Amino acid sequence: MKGFAFPRRFKSAASLLATLTRNNRELLAFLNNFVIRFDADGSTVTLPGDLSVAGDLSGLTWQAWAPSYTNLTIGNGTVVARYVQIGNTVVCYFAFTLGSSSAVGTNPTVTTPVTASSTYLVGSAQTHIGTGMLSVAGATQYPASVTLGTADRFDVFSHDSSVAVEQIKTITATSPGTWTTGNILTFSATYEAA
Repeated sequence: MKGFAFPRRFKSAASLLATLTRNNRELLAFLNNFVIRFDADGSTVTLPGDLSVAGDLSGLTWQAWAPSYTNLTIGNGTVVARYVQIGNTVVCYFAFTLGSSSAVGTNPTVTTPVTASSTYLVGSAQTHIGTGMLSVAGATQYPASVTLGTADRFDVFSHDSSVAVEQIKTITATSPGTWTTGNILTFSATYEAA
């Protein structure tokens, strides 16, 4: 991009085109076919392909999902489980606030909102796809890691910083602390759908 500096503002795509040197016009022609598209007079910029800004991107809405659990008793606790899918990319958020009849057992799991690609299932070496926070035993917060145990199950782990090299650690009823009313297990994850 020799000899080109982006001015701070362009009044239209046409003024951007007028500013570009020959080399940059070639770059823009390349981008026009793969990333962005300028109309003939340079006044409108759109995304090529199947996406439309007005229809596809602004119309994305988060929706609830009703996960199943292993070693989590919801009882009178509250769960917020929401996700959005953009093409094959799934982004989700999960939060469980314990009530007086809730419980956390050993190695809790939560089902995914959308089945994951098998690309992330590599034997016993689970792929890290998300992070979270475990608010346990009062105001103490512990970082969490989320992996795919199977194509339809999140495994949630705490971090063990008591060793020389920090590693993930199985969550239990008493680890990373004793779970009680008002404690929170929350995470977000991003992964590829099957």
